[in-house]
Amino acid sequence: MKAYQMTKHLTKPIRAIHFIFTAFLMMFGTQVNAAQTLMACDVQRDTKFYFKLYDPLIGKSQFLVKAARRWVVWEEMDKSRKSFVYDMGAKLVDSFDSKKMSAIRTTILDFEFGYNQSITRIIRRDEDEKTIFDIRL
Repeated sequence: MKAYQMTKHLTKPIRAIHFIFTAFLMMFGTQVNAAQTLMACDVQRDTKFYFKLYDPLIGKSQFLVKAARRWVVWEEMDKSRKSFVYDMGAKLVDSFDSKKMSAIRTTILDFEFGYNQSITRIIRRDEDEKTIFDIRL
């Protein structure tokens, strides 16, 4: 009976510690699932591109595009593409370069406002590699 009386005063602090630990785990679990943002962009009539911004709790953010009914990391589609992922958006750069011509297409996607913008720059050169014209579309 004496052992019970010695530990009786410890049960309330232990319950409080268990409650705080459980609340912390619940908070941590809800943050893990809230890291995906989806965006659909109209390209042409009846054609849409679907993009996903995936931001895991631990690790690097990824930018995914839906291709062939599955989500693919944007960089894996082609080696001439570069992607830069930000908090609520992404910047995609497609490039082609040769001695006579260069083409760069930059696409900016803003997931917060559902906005996309694409700019294409074409540079043509002569035999001496001097710029003949530089146009932006």
